[in-house]
Amino acid sequence: MRSQPDRRNLDPCAPRARASESRTDVDPAAALPDAAIESFAVAATPGAEVLFHASPVGVGYSVDRTLLKVNDRLCEMTGYAREELIGQSLRILHPSDAAFEAIGKIIYPQLAEKGMARMDAQLRRKDGRVLDVALSVALVCPDDPAQGVIATVLDVTDYLRTQADLRAARARLEVALEAGNLGLYEVDLVTGEGHVDDRYLSQLGLSRASEMTLAQWSELIHPDDRARMQAVVADGIAGRISELDTEYRMRHADGSWRWILDRWRVYARDADNSRLRVAGVHLDITDRKATEETLAELNRTLEHRVAERTTEVHRQAEQLRGLTIRLTRTEQRERKRLATILHDHIQQLIVAAQIQLKRLTRTTDTAGIQAAAQSVGEVLQEALDASRSLTVELSPPVLYESGLIGGLNWLGTRMREQHGLAVQLHAEAAAEPAGDEVRFLLFECARELLLNIVKHAGVDHAQLTLARRSPVEIRLSVADAGSGFDPDGLKRLRPEEMSFGLFSIQERIAHLGGRMDIESAPGRGTQVTLLVPLAEGPAPPAVVGATTGWRGAKTLHIRRRRQRCRVLIVDDHQIVREGLAGLLRAEPDIDVIGEAANGARAIELAVDLEPDVIVMDVNLGAGIDGIEATRRVLAIDPGVTVIGLSMHIDQDVADAMRDAGAAAYLTKGGPPEALIKAIRAHHGQ
Repeated sequence: MRSQPDRRNLDPCAPRARASESRTDVDPAAALPDAAIESFAVAATPGAEVLFHASPVGVGYSVDRTLLKVNDRLCEMTGYAREELIGQSLRILHPSDAAFEAIGKIIYPQLAEKGMARMDAQLRRKDGRVLDVALSVALVCPDDPAQGVIATVLDVTDYLRTQADLRAARARLEVALEAGNLGLYEVDLVTGEGHVDDRYLSQLGLSRASEMTLAQWSELIHPDDRARMQAVVADGIAGRISELDTEYRMRHADGSWRWILDRWRVYARDADNSRLRVAGVHLDITDRKATEETLAELNRTLEHRVAERTTEVHRQAEQLRGLTIRLTRTEQRERKRLATILHDHIQQLIVAAQIQLKRLTRTTDTAGIQAAAQSVGEVLQEALDASRSLTVELSPPVLYESGLIGGLNWLGTRMREQHGLAVQLHAEAAAEPAGDEVRFLLFECARELLLNIVKHAGVDHAQLTLARRSPVEIRLSVADAGSGFDPDGLKRLRPEEMSFGLFSIQERIAHLGGRMDIESAPGRGTQVTLLVPLAEGPAPPAVVGATTGWRGAKTLHIRRRRQRCRVLIVDDHQIVREGLAGLLRAEPDIDVIGEAANGARAIELAVDLEPDVIVMDVNLGAGIDGIEATRRVLAIDPGVTVIGLSMHIDQDVADAMRDAGAAAYLTKGGPPEALIKAIRAHHGQ
């Protein structure tokens, strides 16, 4: 009976001789059992010895996981000399102790069961580089495992790296084909055998179960293109061409014809053309061809359209010439009207005031002086009211301070007061334009359209609607139920008969990328709708604080109450600043500590001088206005008191100033005592 092999030495967890315990000055074979030496010596015949060292793979013989014999290839592979390996534990060739133990737990159970084992592993070279290897291990004597094992080691590092590179290349190719929606195919032009991918099939509405041979491909080609493509295949087989870039039509599974861009190249050809293979890409360009056909149709009708457009341009040019004349006349009329107001009203009031002032210089009678002074004040007040009214008419300040919606509210009130036209306004807050250009244009257009209703509609009421039509568009609509008109009749009017207002609105709206729609009919009222892009506005002003960079900004401000009130005057007119400074310096409890002509300078002086009260004008020219300056000053120093002072009498302007933090709002036309009283009332609060 055959004796059972001793399995004790196949336990990977059994105690092992440590590599450090081996002695390089002692022949390691001397420590082997005699049977192991004899067994390996029998196997090592002269032929086997030559094969052992000449093998292209690394070979090693070990007992109890200690190397006793290695060939040249294993030394070359690991970077060790033979004498550096003989007598060493196999642990020296593994990347880590954990890897060494893990391999033992896999290899030795297989050896115990089958007498041999195979696995993929990693070995560490002497220089520290790790190799990927294919490891094969077999018992030298299957009946006696104690005689040791012999292992072959094949370096597969480059192979695995090449495989990884190929997988990455295939992945990149797949991404490129997917991004370009390119179908991939290859075909043997001689046998007609073909292979196509899913994208190729999907472009023709075919399933994966569909076959695609050269003959089937030819059947799918449009009859008008088939002979040409069959000739291409013949040229490829004959060697007259080696690549192709062409377009043709193929039948889709739904019966439609699809335009295909086909590009292929020969990549394999035998000398006798018995094997001729091409590979290529397949792209559906039906949409592009449809676009090209549309462009071709446009080109065919271009001359006719150009002629029509030229006629239209000539007509518009005639309209523009006529309207330019009317615009010039309108401008001259407005100039004359403004000159009349200035000459016949305001200038006369100023002359009257001068006369009263001369009267003051010629009389010593107290009663006469008081009467003349009172008369001067009344005349100046009337002049101030007239200029203020003219200013509001030319450019309503509420439009700047309260936006388009506030301006339209003011316009409705103005129309009722001046023309008896009741305007019903419906406005969405989301429709407020962000840009000044759109805001001012829509306001002027609304005013022009309402005036048209006053002049032509014959009604005493109108509807004004401002809404957000889409995320990027505003709709302004002006409607009435009046006499109406035929909109098509506008095109037939001669230039001198056209309404300047409607044409002007249309041109200005078109300049912003919008349009004007008119709905009207005789006796059925009129609705004019303006659609304009919602322009992006400027970035909101940053909150002034520790991170804004304002010079002198403090995180904590301590204000001490003073006996005399320190006042900073902010106005963009020097003569007004000087007048206010002279007025306030005459008061025993008020000190004028500085003057500023613009908002930026006002903020700097507010930080540097620490005034108790700032008299702040609303309009400060270009840059930061009085409302924003007030907001920023109070953000820096909440203890300062700001009193708004302006020519504007509109409640919306006063409310905007108070919303910014002003303690009071006065008009410049008011009595000086009111300003002094306000300063004293708010000092120290």
